[in-house]
Formats: sequence, structure tokens, C-alpha cells
Amino acid sequence: MRLVDAPIDVALAQGRLARFRWQDRIYRVTRIVDQWSYLGRWWAGEGEWRFYRVETADGGLFELYWDAAADQWRLYRVYD
Repeated sequence: MRLVDAPIDVALAQGRLARFRWQDRIYRVTRIVDQWSYLGRWWAGEGEWRFYRVETADGGLFELYWDAAADQWRLYRVYD
């Protein structure tokens, strides 16, 4: 497992994660393995983060999150 924490582009289809782009490559999400929320350190200006552990069509396992305060998707972890 490696920590990345980089911004990514995410495409949704019917309100669900469909695919994301990282390092000029597109990954198609085939399954949401797990999801949870982190409410953040409100005193530091953090908002809610919604985490998703996803499996991709090529068999990869990734952890993404939506940072509500920043209005941004990020790739958090890559599982090797």
C-alpha cells in the first residue's frame, strides 16, 4: 500500500463512481468495496471527507475521497 493523496478527475454515472483519471490514465470502477465518512478537524477548517475503496476493471484497488470543503476528489491510497 502506498499513500498518494493527489487530486484526480472523477466521472460519475447515475450518482455512482464510474471512472477516474490519475497520471494520464483512466481507471474504470467496477466495484465499491467499502465506503465511510470522516468529519474532519472542524477547528482546522476541514469539512467532511467521503472515502471509497474501489476495485477497477484491471484488478487494481484504490482509495478515493471527496473533500466537501475543497469541492475536490483525491486519490488517497493505492494498494499494490
